[in-house]
Amino acid sequence: MPHAISLKLRSAEKILSSALVKFAPKIAIAWSGGKDSITALNMIRSLNNGKVPIPVLFIDTGLHFPETLEFVRRLEHEWDLNLVRVNDKATLRQYRASKSRLKKKELANLIIVRGIKKAVKKL
Repeated sequence: MPHAISLKLRSAEKILSSALVKFAPKIAIAWSGGKDSITALNMIRSLNNGKVPIPVLFIDTGLHFPETLEFVRRLEHEWDLNLVRVNDKATLRQYRASKSRLKKKELANLIIVRGIKKAVKKL
């Protein structure tokens, strides 16, 4: 592994470890099911003997590929995650009804923001 990447990984692990010590269990990690968030989630697992000691927020935008949803379901069970699923069905309906690409982008972002707000309230 190139030295620069190794340094970045060690730095990320140090930050995550510090945050877990300082704030757990009053923090959570957002997980989209994508490559970047799975890397962070796996780092947390590696720092905690294969466990994720904090809630994992999954914002179900209603726009995910079926394969992403299956991947999330599979890892939820395999990794024994405390998965907090949230959605914003009202904004999703607006998104689907909109014909404007700009409005769709705005609404897609709003789905995520509202989902995070709902998730934080659940914690």
